[in-house]
Amino acid sequence: MQSLLQKEVATVIEQETWISDGTYLGWATPLLDRADIIVRMDVPWRVASYRILSRHVRAEIARNNRFPGWRAVYRFWRWSAAYYGNRNVHGLNIWGTPETKATLLDLLEPFQEKVIVCRDLADVTSVARRLESQPA
Repeated sequence: MQSLLQKEVATVIEQETWISDGTYLGWATPLLDRADIIVRMDVPWRVASYRILSRHVRAEIARNNRFPGWRAVYRFWRWSAAYYGNRNVHGLNIWGTPETKATLLDLLEPFQEKVIVCRDLADVTSVARRLESQPA
């Protein structure tokens, strides 16, 4: 699987323009190297916690929850709280996702000149305007 992802990444970075999203940083170094900007979403824990729970409730009500059950959401919520509080083991999990916010910051350190942090809608709007004003 890793080699398939590496092939996909190699194909993507050869394009003139591209956008990548996600938290799977174990294989993303070539993307980070070639990126013009890196947008890091950094909402407060209270916002993330509310979104985790409200999305789960809405999906349960709509009966289209990809992760059904209250035990599943509790485990994810608890893991997320530990991520935000840097209480998980430092490093990447088996999918290449940082286990802690500190791990993420460490991985992005070499790219700080490219990183834009968005903490709220005003920050996102500002980045969107900046990108819209750049020539294609």
